Amino acid sequence: SAPVVDASTSTPASLGARSPDNSARMGASWSMSELEKYATSKALRVRESQRAMMFESQDRMRRVQLGMAQAFARDTVLWLGGVWATLATAAAVRTAATRARPPTAMLVPLFPLGVLTAYQWDMAYGTKAARIEREFQHVTATTWPVDPRAVATESAADDDAAA
Repeated sequence: SAPVVDASTSTPASLGARSPDNSARMGASWSMSELEKYATSKALRVRESQRAMMFESQDRMRRVQLGMAQAFARDTVLWLGGVWATLATAAAVRTAATRARPPTAMLVPLFPLGVLTAYQWDMAYGTKAARIEREFQHVTATTWPVDPRAVATESAADDDAAA
């Protein structure tokens, strides 16, 4: 009877440790169907391993990008906060020195700069990154019908079947 190929290992289950690589040394020969099954199972395992490494790499890249975005936001907060503090101080000094209301042109930038600084502060030091991650999880769970990783695995399996 023909040996049964166990897909979780690289050798047919009934042949023990025999593989195409060492069969010549052991004096054993493989049939073409055994070799095809062996090669197919090995190729599938390699492909799955590569896919897993790809997703791990993409996750690392995503974390690095998020870290860079937070570092950029922290730098932006320092600059915007400095500009806002300079404008606010100038307006306060002018008001104290002249005992008159500061010009509107001096006060107008304070509100948008304050809002922009608060937004950047939330990304840099607050919980914005966690809220974005939660929203991403919610969107992928409710909007996308399937997990993108599952789609990649299924399309690869379809490619294998077609080949």
